[in-house]
Amino acid sequence: MARPGKRPTDDLLTPTLQDAGEGQAAPGKRPFRLQSQIWIGVLGGVVPVFLLGMINAGRLRLPAEQRRRMLLLGLAALAAILALWSWAQFSAYGQASADAPGFRRGIRLANQILGVLLYLAYSRLQQVADRRFQFAGGKHASLWIPGIAVLLAGFALQFAVLAGLAALPAGVRP
Repeated sequence: MARPGKRPTDDLLTPTLQDAGEGQAAPGKRPFRLQSQIWIGVLGGVVPVFLLGMINAGRLRLPAEQRRRMLLLGLAALAAILALWSWAQFSAYGQASADAPGFRRGIRLANQILGVLLYLAYSRLQQVADRRFQFAGGKHASLWIPGIAVLLAGFALQFAVLAGLAALPAGVRP
């Protein structure tokens, strides 16, 4: 509704970050640029995006409800990639195709696609807090060293989980 003395377009020009109050990063810890995190999803997949997203959420001081959403989304993506890998590895179809040259490539591609989708969801949840941080004059931290560390940790964790599943005895496998 138009207020007396105001044109309808005046609402378009009002700042959206007027209640930015606590929009700054945690003391001593600057958040990472959201747009740079897509490369973590492309290169590493679900696990590195999950780890980095949760770290960044803490640095942006997201509310507990948004962190829970991020945690649930991350766990759902992890469960999806684990279920896909388990199905492909232990089903009759998977056993027939496990030796095919494209098997590992397909799992890796699915992991990367799920990683990018998880990044998009995390980016959407962190967007307002990141804008508040930028509006308050904050500078983002470099993602080079933490990004490489998260990629390596993600690869190690994925290897440990998948190698553990592959080593299960035949009667215990999912």
